[in-house]
Formats: sequence, C-alpha cells, structure tokens
Amino acid sequence: MTAVVLCFASLAIGLDARPAFTQETQARSSFRGIQLDMTEAQIEQSLDRSFSLGTQPPGPMPAEGSMNYQWRIQNDKTREYLYIAKGEQLCGKVTMSGGVAALLQLEGCYFDIGAWQMSIQDFARQLVESYGLEEGMEGRSEIRGEGSYQHEYVEYTGVRAATSERFTASYSQLSGSISLTVQPVSRATFN
Repeated sequence: MTAVVLCFASLAIGLDARPAFTQETQARSSFRGIQLDMTEAQIEQSLDRSFSLGTQPPGPMPAEGSMNYQWRIQNDKTREYLYIAKGEQLCGKVTMSGGVAALLQLEGCYFDIGAWQMSIQDFARQLVESYGLEEGMEGRSEIRGEGSYQHEYVEYTGVRAATSERFTASYSQLSGSISLTVQPVSRATFN
C-alpha cells in the first residue's frame, strides 16, 4: 500500500481574531512582495535582493539522456516557469500563464524557514492569521512510499474567499521541509 490516511482534522484557528477585510486586504495575498497575477518584471522588481529570478532552476543541468534531463527539457517546452533562488538553493517556482503568475510554489527557504525549524501546524496557523482564511485550514496526514522509504506527508488546505485563493501548506518528513502552494480558485458559471 502506498498511501494510508492516518487522520483528517480541521485546523479552525484565528476565526475570532481574523483581520477586518478592507479594500487593501481585498487585493491578492502578497508573499514577501510577490503575488498571483504579477508579470515577470513585477515579480523581479518585488523580490528581496537576497533572491534571484531566472528561467532555469539553480544548479547544474542534469546529464543528457537521464530521466531528470528529459523531464526538465519537456517541462521547459510545455510551460513557462520562473525560479526563485537564494544562491544555489531553489526557494520557489512560479508558473506563468498568459504573461502573469498563475501558481506560486514557495519553499521554506523563501520564508527563511530551515529544515525542522517550524512545525507544519504552526506554519498553517500563521497562514490563517496573516491572510484571514475564513474557514481555517483542513489538515490530513498520510504515509507515502514503501518499505524503508516510507515517510509521513502532512498537508493543510484553506481558501481565502475574498480573493479566491487556495493555500496548500505541506510538509514531507523525507525532506524535512515546509512548502506553500498558492493558486486561484476556479469559479463555475451556472446561468
């Protein structure tokens, strides 16, 4: 078995203390200056000087013919990505669509969180409090992998209805790091 659900709980925190929604907070959520719907130039201008932005991930190109090389070539052709790096460390990936940021995938180093420095529960709590997630965040935990490669994977998901953004905070015991994915919530048309 590759995935066994261990628990499913709701992290309903910060509901009473959430900030009032003003015109300023109605705008897209900002993460150290970057947000969805920004152009490449806006992201580059908004990034802290300790980060760099590029179209290739940091580090050397995988060996030609390897699976990682083929994957990287294929993804570079099919989607437009921007990579946020701090030195040689990958701290985030921005998926661009129509010239604007459509998906943010930010690693712990983007938030100055090193491996094992913060629990995923504390990170989720800070997201709820900082971004006014109206319903809190739901959490789930599962075991991934097989045999000696089994590891715990924990994920908290919440929506900020005011800006139609879904926040997914995750933690993998394998890497010991926290990450955050931010994406727009699609809306259906019923009439």
